[in-house]
Amino acid sequence: MKNKIITLQDIESIDPKIIAKILYEVIQFDDRLYQKVQSTLMKNDTSTLQKQLTKRINSISRGRKFIEYRHSFELAKDIEMIVDDIRELVEDKKAALKLLKKLILTDENLFARCDDSSGSVQMSYGYAQELYREYAPKYLDEKSLLKDLQELLILDGYGMREILDESTPQDVLTTIYDTILEKYIAHKEEFGGYTYQHILQTIARLLKKPELYVDALKRKGVELKDYILLDIALEYKAVEDEVKTIEYLARIQEIPVNGVSEYFETLLWCDEKMGDQLALTGHLRDYYEKTHSTTILKRYLDRFDGELYKQEKMRILNNAQSLSFDEAIDQFIALDAKEMCAAFIQNKLPSISYINYYTIKDVEQFLGDEYAKIIIQLYKVQIDDLLKVANTKYYPTVVKILKKIEKLGDASNQEYIQKIVEKHHKKKTLMRLLREAFPEI
Repeated sequence: MKNKIITLQDIESIDPKIIAKILYEVIQFDDRLYQKVQSTLMKNDTSTLQKQLTKRINSISRGRKFIEYRHSFELAKDIEMIVDDIRELVEDKKAALKLLKKLILTDENLFARCDDSSGSVQMSYGYAQELYREYAPKYLDEKSLLKDLQELLILDGYGMREILDESTPQDVLTTIYDTILEKYIAHKEEFGGYTYQHILQTIARLLKKPELYVDALKRKGVELKDYILLDIALEYKAVEDEVKTIEYLARIQEIPVNGVSEYFETLLWCDEKMGDQLALTGHLRDYYEKTHSTTILKRYLDRFDGELYKQEKMRILNNAQSLSFDEAIDQFIALDAKEMCAAFIQNKLPSISYINYYTIKDVEQFLGDEYAKIIIQLYKVQIDDLLKVANTKYYPTVVKILKKIEKLGDASNQEYIQKIVEKHHKKKTLMRLLREAFPEI
């Protein structure tokens, strides 16, 4: 019988005195829950509650001990719980903002002494910044908000804190922009200034004025390389200025390796905005030719019908013959070209030295029993490749593949296994596994 899943309604039905007793017993062994109960009891005592939260925040800022990876998760939970207590228990929002600011400013000390490989601590501070962004524009006047943001905006050595958003007053954003622009222009380090640049870009986006960011780059003398041109194009796309977007895309000489998708999707967006269907089709074709993505292929071929569709499909299938093995297989499967896929594999078999596991799996599912011989040959290539590596962890996989070959009805399977035994008889673990799986050898 399965244990009953306890719901909130179930707990609410229990006598409060019994709940109190259970809770009292539990908090003796759970420091975090103890603090939660302690804070809740202080809700109506504003001064004491704030002192208690301040004490918890100070314990983080004054810490000196290095925090190992395995302990970073607990620390992240502590920070999140402080944020929750501020949100749920501190009714004075200005006081809550002071506590949040104090908590956020502990991050520099903590990041310097914590292995946060998982990013959990960083996310917990993101949670604090999120609440700060929610409260600040509502409960601080612009002068106080500007002072706070100028103090909080830059996390020394780590970049920009995420404390600006659409709710930040435009006058405050403009003032911060002007201050940061001066620092950016005056910055002399060869590889420095990226944080300032990132802030300028963020504020220009929030103000919906990409030209401010472009002007800052020009004043700084930044060379507008291809990846920066793409970045600027994306900023103009964000404000739906297709004319400027296409202008900057057109200046790109070579599409950045990590920006292929963004480049083409932005280009297609411009085509749609301008109603240029011919250009859209051409750019989809370029997009496909650049990536050989089957998703893009489908979008491209959906532009055609009738005889034109057949012709373009055949052109792509013929061109697939010159692609890498994995890419070609993807195209054949996407276009449901079984016969061409089988012929391609048969032609490539003499030169194949390695086959991706997922490619074989896809081929087996696609070609099915009709082309069992082709699949068997591919599995044998995979076995040969695995046995080239002197690693016993691959031997169970080899046996598993041989079992698959047997199920596919290969009459020569026993002969093939015997050849493996003769060639690899010194591999004792492999021989034992083969004997267990195939007693007749």
